[in-house]
Formats: sequence, structure tokens, C-alpha cells
Amino acid sequence: MIIFGTRERKLGLAELPGHSCGYCDNRGTLFAQACTMYFHIFWIPVFPYAKRVYSVCSHCRQSLTLYQMPPDLNATATVVGRKLKAPWYYYMGLILLSIALLLLAVTMIIGAIASVS
Repeated sequence: MIIFGTRERKLGLAELPGHSCGYCDNRGTLFAQACTMYFHIFWIPVFPYAKRVYSVCSHCRQSLTLYQMPPDLNATATVVGRKLKAPWYYYMGLILLSIALLLLAVTMIIGAIASVS
């Protein structure tokens, strides 16, 4: 039984105007796709730890990582990738852990005050 691990989820797509695909040479078919990698426990996201940006051609389906892109396309895709942020619920594990620790601290303080009285 696996109770922890990592996953990758898409954050969004953004069109890359003015660029043509290096494989099929079609103009206007390139998109930047940003994905985030996150750590999970019992399939509850704890925190994101990496973001990856790919260029994807909607015509031939060629996908390139930042390291494989030409420099001009790399710069544009990097700017697009910085704009797309991980949603707040990707930190749900940290939020639940913080609430649990806060409740534990309050319970211990109330118990200490009751034992002194």
C-alpha cells in the first residue's frame, strides 16, 4: 500500500504567438504548458516542489522541455511559466498539519491551566 509519493498536474496552457513549430513548421500552433510537481500523503497534496514548462504543438503534438527549446521560445515560455502559479489547495496538507498542531498546542495549554487550578 502506497501512502505517499509525487504527482504532476497541469497548471494551464498559454498560446505562444509569433512562434512556429520546429518540426511541422506551422505557425500559431505552439502553446506553453506549465505543470507543477507536488508531494502527497494519502493523495492529499502537501506542497508543490517544482514547476516544469513545456512547449506543445497542437498540430503535430511535439512536446519540448525548456532545455530542448530554441532560445527565443525558451524566453517566452519561461515568462509564461512564471505567471502560472500553483493553486492554494496544493498546500492543503500543510494547512491541515498547521491546524492540527495549533489544536494540539491549545489543548496542551488548556490542560496545563486546568491542572494548575
